[in-house]
Amino acid sequence: MRILRNSKRERELFNKVQATLEKEREGIHASDLLAPRLSYFRKLFPLPLAPEEVGYFAAGHGHHMFLVHLDTGKKGESQEESCTSKKYGITYSPDLRKSKAEFKTARYMKLPVTEKQCIKDFDRYAKQCLIYALCEGVTKWHLYMLYIGLRKVDDAGKMVGGLQAPVLQCYTIMWTEEELAEGDEWLRNQVDLFEEALETKTHAMLPLCEEWQCIRFNTQTRRKEVTCPYFTKCKPKGRYELLKEGLHNPFAEEKK
Repeated sequence: MRILRNSKRERELFNKVQATLEKEREGIHASDLLAPRLSYFRKLFPLPLAPEEVGYFAAGHGHHMFLVHLDTGKKGESQEESCTSKKYGITYSPDLRKSKAEFKTARYMKLPVTEKQCIKDFDRYAKQCLIYALCEGVTKWHLYMLYIGLRKVDDAGKMVGGLQAPVLQCYTIMWTEEELAEGDEWLRNQVDLFEEALETKTHAMLPLCEEWQCIRFNTQTRRKEVTCPYFTKCKPKGRYELLKEGLHNPFAEEKK
């Protein structure tokens, strides 16, 4: 018996997944407002997704479809519904519109124990759910988290190595009327800024993306490095200056 790697078939499947993931949405989508500068550059200067991004997204979609099937009983459908908000002038795609719920696949190494930790860990997810809630006119949204990167811990909560079995946890995010009013103002402002950036073809007025979308610590090389291919175009204030201090930029090496 022989087992041979089929590189040709790998490339065919990879190209299909990549093409599906790279389909550009028209107009402003809710996800654009979660990483405004990255979304801006992707619209104006599109680049192919890196192989690792394709792998992560493919894995996430697979888990997503399975969980949606469990919740709805409908097999083989993503259930992600494309909606338009005339109120805010954006499109949005809730995973489960009827149930007012969003699925996420997470690679956190430890589970959040307190509500305070949840608020910190889920900040980006909470903003996405807030946008959905504002567009749908509701005061709460459900968040279903599938943790697939958890490490084993001892009784004291200290990691002791090795992967543990995936864990599914469900949360409900609720906002007060005051928080929703603040969210409404924030969302309108974000949309206006993004529209202005696209019209003027300048990104200076856009808020920075989250730091990990610019810079991340590489556990293999044991150093911080740039994670965004648009880093030198964007020049994020307070982060771009780190290049002079020796911040590694792998994208600069790719251009050589």
